Amino acid sequence: MRALVGGERDPERLAKLQNERVQASREEIARRREGNWREELLFVVEQSLAMYDTYHEKIAACDQRLEAHWKTMNAKVDVEAQPLPPARRGKGPRKHQPRYDLRGELYRVTGVDLTQLDVLTA
Repeated sequence: MRALVGGERDPERLAKLQNERVQASREEIARRREGNWREELLFVVEQSLAMYDTYHEKIAACDQRLEAHWKTMNAKVDVEAQPLPPARRGKGPRKHQPRYDLRGELYRVTGVDLTQLDVLTA
């Protein structure tokens, strides 16, 4: 999307930017990228991308505020003396996870690893 908004129209170059999870061949993707680039539709893409970026900036600002607020809360457990147990599941970071250690802060403030509950897995 950023390449389109930036003016790229070459189907081969656009095909090279395709996500690796897409199973179609580059040739097939390039064929799908040929077309008449209507200005009003490119404008919609540009506006949508700007809103996407704005939302991510707002989420990051919210995460910073939340992290700062967690730090002001009294601890129920000394994390040095009783470290956080290992995570129950081996999942790595997810795309929309907070950019700070929410699991650690929850443990520090509550004294319980809430992510061990099935409904609150991190």
